[in-house]
Amino acid sequence: MNMNYFSFYNKAKELLIDSLASLWFKGQAQEQEYIKRILTKDEPLFAEPVFQSIFPWEESADSFEEHSSKLRLLTPSFVNALSSEGIDKDLRFPLDRHPYKHQTESWRTMLSSRPQTIVVTTGTGSGKTECFMIPVLQDLAKTNEKNCVQAIFLYPLNALMKSQQKRIHAWCKALPEKVTYAIYNGETDKENRSDRYTTSHYPQLVTRPQIRKTPPQILFTNPTMLNYMLVRAEDREILEKSKGKLKWILLDEAHTYTGSSAAELSLQIRRVLDAFGVTIDQVNFAVTSATIGDESDPKTTIKLKTFVSQLTGKPFEDIKIISGKRIIPELNKGIAEDQLSKINKKFSIELSYSDIEKLRKKLNSSPVLKAKEIGRMLDKGIGKNVDASLEIIDALGEKVKGLNKGGGLGALLPTRAHLFVRSISGVYVCTNPDCQRHKGYRLSIGSLTTYQNMNCPVCKSKMLELATCSSCGSPIIVGETNTTKGFRMHTNVIDLDKSLFYEQKEDLIDLEDMGNIEDVEQNEADGFSRFFFAIPKKACLRKNANRTYHIFNHQNGKIELVPEDNRSNKCFTSLKSEESIPVIYQSLRHSGDNHVLCPHCGNNLSEFKNLDYLRISATQIGRTLATLLLDNAEPIDSNDADVVYEGRKYITFTDSRQGSARSAMGLNQDVERSWIRASIFHKLADMRLNDVKPGGLTPDEEAEYNAYLSIREHLPTLLFENLNNLKKKRMAYQ
Repeated sequence: MNMNYFSFYNKAKELLIDSLASLWFKGQAQEQEYIKRILTKDEPLFAEPVFQSIFPWEESADSFEEHSSKLRLLTPSFVNALSSEGIDKDLRFPLDRHPYKHQTESWRTMLSSRPQTIVVTTGTGSGKTECFMIPVLQDLAKTNEKNCVQAIFLYPLNALMKSQQKRIHAWCKALPEKVTYAIYNGETDKENRSDRYTTSHYPQLVTRPQIRKTPPQILFTNPTMLNYMLVRAEDREILEKSKGKLKWILLDEAHTYTGSSAAELSLQIRRVLDAFGVTIDQVNFAVTSATIGDESDPKTTIKLKTFVSQLTGKPFEDIKIISGKRIIPELNKGIAEDQLSKINKKFSIELSYSDIEKLRKKLNSSPVLKAKEIGRMLDKGIGKNVDASLEIIDALGEKVKGLNKGGGLGALLPTRAHLFVRSISGVYVCTNPDCQRHKGYRLSIGSLTTYQNMNCPVCKSKMLELATCSSCGSPIIVGETNTTKGFRMHTNVIDLDKSLFYEQKEDLIDLEDMGNIEDVEQNEADGFSRFFFAIPKKACLRKNANRTYHIFNHQNGKIELVPEDNRSNKCFTSLKSEESIPVIYQSLRHSGDNHVLCPHCGNNLSEFKNLDYLRISATQIGRTLATLLLDNAEPIDSNDADVVYEGRKYITFTDSRQGSARSAMGLNQDVERSWIRASIFHKLADMRLNDVKPGGLTPDEEAEYNAYLSIREHLPTLLFENLNNLKKKRMAYQ
């Protein structure tokens, strides 16, 4: 199943915009429709999708088995071990598989009599892991020297280590010599465990005492943990037993190290060599990296080799860049033309076989192509519209049996999509009634924008930030004013993730010393004080409150009080009239303690938590789209009752541990809420069924009943009640 780009792109936009509108403006219909219009037409959240080629990587002329029997790169015992049926099918390296050409080149370079440092720059799904892992395992299995660290695999994220664990464990265990390894990070067990426990995980070493007593041949770790190991007294045993034994260092995702982090890693590598008692000439490096710049430009190669040389300390001439190449498979012309005729009929266009060949070559030779760029190459009319372009890309990406001459399923244009969504740091309002922006449909408080500007992009008046009352959800303008300098936008330091998605009490997250944030009315050092204005639709009924009326004078940039005789609703601006009348805003304070109150409902705004700033971060966007992403993930073909949701999976990354923890917790909470809501809904539905006279099962209910019966032995307890209800209804009808 291919992802339908058109459907996903439009559903994602709709879901995200609807979510923001309902969360930002709870129960405010006019405000919701206005912000939807802005995010749909004027300030879109999604950039135009871009596409990459996913044609297969160029394969070696020799099979995996021939890398032993013919090329003599690998030993027969090693090749047979990695291809044995004792290894899970997904992790096995079959004898008849042809490794990619860049994998063969990597193995040859690393296993030569004079190995060089390799830098693998191939793309996603190109088997970069095998490029370095196979030659290292071959070398360690060949020498078979235990109880000392001979290879360090350095990863910037623990998640990347975890992703390799199944494969490295299967391969290390399959080898006759069984190469030992350990994942040494903050999660590694600190306590002694029984021999029975540690033996069950072998050849992985799973506890810190075990790692110190018998150091693994391969050590997976991160820069922080490696630094601790170099200075911690309890880890001295690892270094002592590994003196003079270190031979390999892998640096994964080296392009993520920039500036000071790259300098720190460079110095750390030199400290590692010193601590392990080896010289730079005794250690070989393998580096994986994204390509920096244009691969065809010689300057790119020089730049990358210089970077790696400075990072590792290896001479420039001893570094080899290894890049892969995607090969465009030859099409079965007859089947391709049949598929093209269907597409031509559907879209009323006239694509030829040569047009598709040109497009395939263009896509494969370009880093990326935009959706409309692809559309224009096919038809000028289609290329004017993103949706139309996505629809034809979907059609060209449909898998067809026998399309490729090599056999199997193939597509006229196999692609990988990249979708970019912008985060929003705030919603801002122009209060100038003479401004032409959105005139005719803007809100009474002014025109809104999600782009941060000090001045309105149309009339150049001062912009202010919009927030909402956490109690009633109504909009409130927030700013600062000074009697001599006038009003200005208030700069606050709210974390993007501290918004409607993340409530401190609910998510149990301590933000940066939130308790130290005092009254929101606090005076700033330069004499500005905060104000909170609104235009209530009806008068606030709160007692002991003093109301004040204001207008923004955009000529002198100051806020003025409105005289008593001009405070009627007639003074509100008629946005359709030719002559603008100053818009009157209200503020509300408690008559006793003078605290700021919400002009709409009278809620106390003097506490920081009582205002919701309208923002959304990348993490929040991920949480909102999580269900949709999962729905569009490819299912697996499995009859296993333990497989959840047809085995669909997707992976999400953040750039910090705290962000990952926060995101994971938020996703778990979302799932729990959805489960509780669904349980309540189904319980109420079942209760209603009790009042309905039996009439047999519907086709859908019959299918559900049979599905429950097929997995009755593994059926979760929660679903037994559903099964019994269906059974009763079925029997009552019979």
